[in-house]
Amino acid sequence: MGYPSYIHMKISKVAAYLNTHYKEKIALKDIADKFAISEYYLSRNFRKVTGFYFSEYLNTTRINMAKKLLRESNYNITRISEETGFNTITHFGRMFKNMVGVSPKKYRTAT
Repeated sequence: MGYPSYIHMKISKVAAYLNTHYKEKIALKDIADKFAISEYYLSRNFRKVTGFYFSEYLNTTRINMAKKLLRESNYNITRISEETGFNTITHFGRMFKNMVGVSPKKYRTAT
């Protein structure tokens, strides 16, 4: 696949990594180190290329997977929060409601 620039290629690789490792504890510094770029460079260019802040992209990825699990699995809410990389059920619930507009439980019963 051709990329318009080197930074587009690098950010695409970072995004692909986040899409497959969202379950893990992920920090901007760790990703910057992994891809041999500075945190500042990664943060600034991630937003330019994707339109999302790094943490916003990661949380969106996690919430989208949580929505899928709520629709397609019988996992309880605690397990789904763990499967999608959230540190606590409280943080998961707050983030889910903030991004989706309803609690995970209400989302599940509505779908």
